[in-house]
Parts: sequence; C-alpha cells; structure tokens
Amino acid sequence: MTLLPGAFGTKVRVSLRKAVLSKSVVPEYEALSYTWGSAADLDYIYIQEAEGESVLAITQNLAEALQYLRYEDTSRVLWIDAICVDQSNISERGHQVVRMAEIYPRARRVLVWLGAECDDSALAIRELNALGSTIEVDWGVPQIKPLSGENYEQWSKGPLPFIEDQRILASIEYLLDRSWFKRLWIWQEIRLAKFGAEIICGRRQISWDKFRNAVMCLDRKYKRLSFNLFNGLVRAFNICDYDQALMSLWELLDLTRDAQCSDGRDKVYAVLNLIDGFLELEPDYSKTTEDVFKSVVLRYASMLEDLTTLSHCEMRENKETRVPSWVPDWTTPRECVRIYGSRACLEAKAQARCERENDLVVSGCLVATLDFVEQFPPITSFPSSTAQMCKIVGNLMRGKKENDFYVASGSMIDAVCRTLCCNHFAERYLPLQPDFPLFHESNEYMRNLIEHRDLIEYRSYVDEVNRNARGRAYFMARNGYIGLGPSSIKPGDQACVILGCPSPLILRPTDTTSYNVVGECYIDGFMEGEALLGALPSNVRYAYRYFPDLCRRYDALINIQTGDIQIEDPRLGPLPTGWRIADHRKRHAYNIFSNEGLGVHNTEFDPRLSPEALKARGVKLQDIRLV
Repeated sequence: MTLLPGAFGTKVRVSLRKAVLSKSVVPEYEALSYTWGSAADLDYIYIQEAEGESVLAITQNLAEALQYLRYEDTSRVLWIDAICVDQSNISERGHQVVRMAEIYPRARRVLVWLGAECDDSALAIRELNALGSTIEVDWGVPQIKPLSGENYEQWSKGPLPFIEDQRILASIEYLLDRSWFKRLWIWQEIRLAKFGAEIICGRRQISWDKFRNAVMCLDRKYKRLSFNLFNGLVRAFNICDYDQALMSLWELLDLTRDAQCSDGRDKVYAVLNLIDGFLELEPDYSKTTEDVFKSVVLRYASMLEDLTTLSHCEMRENKETRVPSWVPDWTTPRECVRIYGSRACLEAKAQARCERENDLVVSGCLVATLDFVEQFPPITSFPSSTAQMCKIVGNLMRGKKENDFYVASGSMIDAVCRTLCCNHFAERYLPLQPDFPLFHESNEYMRNLIEHRDLIEYRSYVDEVNRNARGRAYFMARNGYIGLGPSSIKPGDQACVILGCPSPLILRPTDTTSYNVVGECYIDGFMEGEALLGALPSNVRYAYRYFPDLCRRYDALINIQTGDIQIEDPRLGPLPTGWRIADHRKRHAYNIFSNEGLGVHNTEFDPRLSPEALKARGVKLQDIRLV
C-alpha cells in the first residue's frame, strides 16, 4: 500500500498494488503494528485506481495513525493488515497469518503506533529514551551492562533519576496501559522485526531497542511500584523479554495468556510464527476454539511426546464447561504464575492416548494425598508482613520444630523456605542471578521469624514468596510432604507425577477409575525426579546453566563440594545395551541418544526413563485416565 502525500487533517488517499515477496525479491516497505480499535466506529480512506477512486472503511485508530504517518511531500510504502488483507475472506486470512513470518522480518522497519499524545505521553517517551540510553542489555542471559562505567552491583543499588517524581511515574503508567501492549498479535509483529522498530506516539518516537532497555532498567531498579504501573511493567517486560532463539508453543501460550484477541482461536494462531516446534499446525478458522486447544494438547502428546500443556490447566470453581479438564483454557488469564524450572519427570517420554474422544490416558505415579489445605493470603508491606509470614509458616510446620526432619530430606524449615517461593533462589542459576533471593539468607530470615528475634525483613525473599504463592493454596499431604497448589485444591485431592509433564499435577478423583486435572503444583521432594529415581545425592544439586553460544539455559548438575558441573544425573546409571550418547552441536549443553539397532536417532528422551526401565527399578507406574 502506498500512502500518498498530504497535509495533516486532510483526506487520506492510498494506492494498492500486488507485490512479489520471496527470498530473492523483497520490495522496500514498512510494516505497521497497531491496535485495530472498535469496528463500530469507522472512518474512510480513498483508494486511487485507474478508473477513479473507491472508498474503504477502516477503524478510527487506523485512520488516526495514517494521519500521523503520512508525509506532506512524498509517498510512503506500508504494509497494513486491515488494508492489505481481505479480512472477509477466511481462506486468505488464514494464508496471510502464515505469511506474517515473511512480511514483518523483511520490512525495512516495523512501526508501532500507540496513539495520539495524551496523559503526558511526551514526558514518558522522553524519560524512557533517556533511561534506555544508560545501559546495554543481553536479553539471552539476561545481563545488564551500565554505560556509566559502574559494575552491575553498584548500578543496581543506585536510584532511578525520577524515583520521587510522581508525574513521570504516572506518565509511564498511562503509556504502558495503552491498548497496544494488551493486544496478542503484536507479539509476533514486534518480535519478527529484523531491521529495527520504532514506537510512535503522536509526534514523539523512541526506538524499540531503547524502549526495551528502559523496561529492563525499570524492572531491575524500581520495586516500589503502584499496582497499575507494576501490571503495566510486567506486561511490557514479557513482550520485550526475548532473544534470537525461538520458543516452544507452550511457553508462548503461557506468556500471552493475558493478551487480548477477538477470536479465541488466535490464542494459538497468533504465535505460530514464533515457535520452534514441529507441530504442523495450520490456521483453520473452520474449527472451534475448544477443538484448536484440544488439538494442541494431542499434537504435543503424539508428535513431540510431551505433556507440558497439562501444567497450563487450572480448574475454576463454579465454572461449567463441557471441555475435558486436560484441555487448558488459554482464553482465560492464569490465577498464578507458572512454576519455573520443574523437572519432576526428568527426560521421560510422555505415554498418552486419547480414548472415547474426550478421555486422555497417561502414565504416571500418584505420590501424595492432600490432607490440610489453606489459601495463601497476599502479603503486605513490612512490618505487617511479619505476622502474616509467621502464620503461614506456622500452618505449614503443623506443630513441628524448625530443625525437625522433613520427610524427603533436611529440616522442616528448609522445606518450608523452598516451598513458599517454589525453590526459586539465586543459586539455582549459573551464573548466579543477583535479582533473586539467596537461599541461606532466606533461611536465616525464616528462622529469625519463628524464634521472634529482632527482624530485618528480607524483602527479596518476601517478594518472591508473594509472586509464586499468590493465587495458590498451601498444603500438607497425609505422608508429610508439603507444597503449593491451585487455589481450588481440596483435602482428598492427589498429587501425581506424569511422564512427559515436568510439573507435578493435582488430580481430583471423579470415581474409582478417572480424574479431573486441578492444576500444576510444587511439592517439595518430588520436583527433581525423586518419584522416578529417588533422592539426589546430598553433594549434588540442579541449576539452570546459561550458554551464550546457544542463547538458552539448560539443566546442569553441580557438585557442591568440588564445584564441578555435569550433564549426567548420577542416579541414572549406565545406558541400556545398544544405546549411546550421540555427538551433536549442543553436546556441551545436553544429551541426545541413539540406538542404531532400533533405528532410533537423536532423541532427547533418556532410554533409562522408559516405562520398562522405570518398572524394572520398582517405580509403581500406572495408567491414569483424565476426563
């Protein structure tokens, strides 16, 4: 589409032409990323054709954007979905969704239209531009390099330049609350931008790179945020938090859970161009939303032999639905954050089959039956947080002393300390991540809490507890294990480790043969393959190791005594006859396995975790019917 020159406020005129887009032929154009706005409030543009002019109805938001994007004295070539795609043609619409992966990366620049100036947006753009110019960010680690010459620790302790300026903070809050940040389709539009992007708000602009830097800076340095600014920052950070590596579909579905789209099927279709999997999903708008979601679960199970999608399920009380409980509702925002870094099933392959159309039969082992359940209350600021934490800890301890033995290993206070933040500590990362709490300092804070000593709040730990436990309930099982589960859990529910699903799940028996999925859980003592292999040796722990050459983190094991790092889990033992660890480009990060005799080449699933191998170890696997 060519946007013809004209003065601001006059009628918008454009011309359209067909263009070839291929690897060898790339026309020069800019692609627009924007929010459509209401179809009930329309404006009109004029299309110049050989026979004269025709009129096209567009939304007010797009009409406003064209006024600001138009040059007075020269034409501008743009790609805009509402104009360049026939939205009434379902077949063309599905075809163009697939082609987004070509259109946005090949654009000379992606233009992000936030809307006209208002609510001090010019001030917000100015301050974010200045803030984003103070650091460089490696989003893969993530790692910040201050341009002031300070090291990270010095920089992180320094205040923001506008920390006390409520007008600036309010202007940023309003900017991040604009509808563009809440729209689902913008995720692929901005992430696919290969040659740069520019955010435009009225007459003000900021480069996408500077904006991302500013968001990272706000996330790391400013903790005392208003509720609305906090929500806006989390939303913006999730959009900005990417590197060049593609993501799995389930990761994107989880990250975009709160993003808005008018068609529930687009929850899947809008992110297909960003995934690294081989699901062979094509946009098909003749399917229902429920069928699309169900097909994602079944394709993951059959093609990738993976059941991670089950951890996205959240049972909602008083919500009637005909959809099976094992099919997540990605149109509904999550009640709580995902439990990060679970590896309850290790590299075990999913064993799943669909029966009776809506039953999913999986393989796993039931590890605990819930006994005591208590909803987790939001923790307020210090000093009232002390009393709240004391009550929570007391309920989880259930009359035990801090140094009493925990059923899995170690002390009760260690288990409670891990459970409340889902074991999310700085030491879990390689290199160590200073923005998360340290375990030994968190443990000391908890002991001081119990013993009513003079207390200095360890805010980093309390914040991590609040983030991970919000929207959940804590529980103690009949066999003594403690954990966090969905807010809808009840006594009698069962915790289960399912092959192919990294997080343990809470299941609710419906009768003697089937279960409903309640949701994922953290259960201390079953998060690192203990249900399948027993406890790790006391001198070894898991961590998430970052590989700069791969721009990703992978599991690693650290010998606490020697500091040595290894990939192999010492509990596994030797490979079965005929199997070997294959050579591959990423062997320094993780293992893949081959067995020429069986015709198996380069699988990430460990043969020592097959159902046959596990049963030989004495693991009580069983078929579990999810309905």
